[in-house]
Amino acid sequence: MRTILLLLFIFCWTSAQDNRMNVPDQSLDNHSVRCMMCHNGTHGALIIIRDQNTSVIRDNQQRTTNHSIGALYIDSYKKDPGHYTPIESLNPNIVLNDGKVGCESCHVPKDRRLASVSSEPMTTVECLADVNATQKAFANGLCSKCHQK
Repeated sequence: MRTILLLLFIFCWTSAQDNRMNVPDQSLDNHSVRCMMCHNGTHGALIIIRDQNTSVIRDNQQRTTNHSIGALYIDSYKKDPGHYTPIESLNPNIVLNDGKVGCESCHVPKDRRLASVSSEPMTTVECLADVNATQKAFANGLCSKCHQK
């Protein structure tokens, strides 16, 4: 059983690496790497990570289907301060691990021990994002917490 779980982990990790679109491995925080293990299209919705020079793609509901995860927020702010909220004014629920945009920047994780650091084998695939907590933390529009349009 452990061999199967290890092979599943390696497969998901490899697939997540392929979907990063030239984003260096070291640019992603540990939580975002864990998210991408499923959001590479294997278990969750496909999330495409883009570099800062690639255009944003939106779905038919105007939600971003790619985001510059791993990018330093301050760099984006400095390039276009009129378009971004200053770091000191960001919603306190926005997490910038090492100053970088990551999955936790927009999605509040569930209060539980992560499966990948647990000594217990992972038997189910469960998203780490808490939809209700995220909606509560970012009421009245998530994107506008960072982006000033």
